[in-house]
Amino acid sequence: MTTTDSPQVTYQWLENFDAAASLEYDDYTCPSIASHWQGASPLGELLGLAAVENDEMVGLLVAELRKDPKTDTTSAVILSLFVHPENRRQGVGSGLITHLEAHVRALGCSQMELSYQATELTTVALEPLLKRLGWETPKISLILAKSDREHIAQAPWVHHYRFPKDFTVFPWAELTPAQEERIHQRQKQKVWYPESLSPFLEPSKLEPLNSLGLLYQGEVVGWMVNHRVGPDTIRYTSMFVVRRFQRRGRGAMLIAESLMAQLDSDIPYYTFAVGESNQPMLQFVDRRLKPYLTSLTEAYRSLKKLGSRE
Repeated sequence: MTTTDSPQVTYQWLENFDAAASLEYDDYTCPSIASHWQGASPLGELLGLAAVENDEMVGLLVAELRKDPKTDTTSAVILSLFVHPENRRQGVGSGLITHLEAHVRALGCSQMELSYQATELTTVALEPLLKRLGWETPKISLILAKSDREHIAQAPWVHHYRFPKDFTVFPWAELTPAQEERIHQRQKQKVWYPESLSPFLEPSKLEPLNSLGLLYQGEVVGWMVNHRVGPDTIRYTSMFVVRRFQRRGRGAMLIAESLMAQLDSDIPYYTFAVGESNQPMLQFVDRRLKPYLTSLTEAYRSLKKLGSRE
């Protein structure tokens, strides 16, 4: 289907558009869709909408339809929004978003979502655009951090933590079926860890080098689970320690053990993200890690509620 906003620009839905097909358009994505798939897996149907002028692509929007099984609602999540520099400030970005809105509203989506890293371009161009189109005021959703071996090695606390004798650190890849079943049973009986910190996310990308479990008197009480998101980069994904040990530095010890394992390897780069709601971890980053990071940026999230179809 093709629609036209002006004699110059048309908006065309790309056919057979999936994660593999999206890689062909990486030069027309912002942020890079190839980088996105290095750290994530598809969570729903992908949509690709191209802005075309004189038979040339001048803009591209990539979105994903994500269904929430708990509420039986679907959100259209914008993964990438790109407009060629020569075509900016001409309504192309607005056209891409409004065409997406009309399409997903007809599909019955309850809302649209967009997350982005704060840059000069997003402040000057994206945020005013979202405001004009009736989106909610963006809010900080998480911080994104990067570092490397040279900087992490300079953190003195990383080298000095040692667990008391009642605790045992083990490679997460060696978690036994019985231990995994026990974790699931405890979670069903009473939620003892947030699902966002589940150790079982993205199992195909689990990094065995420094994904660790923590035992206390034989019971799993914590983990630091990481994922390989590139040949030279490990993402520190999920750190959790049961409440009774959270104020005793056990989480910091687990992080230190994991960092040291990477320091002893030939994998140079570290990355992690911390959600705004995870205040203890944000405080830890500020006190212990911030001086040894190579970059620290904020990610924002904005929504537009679509309501029900009429």
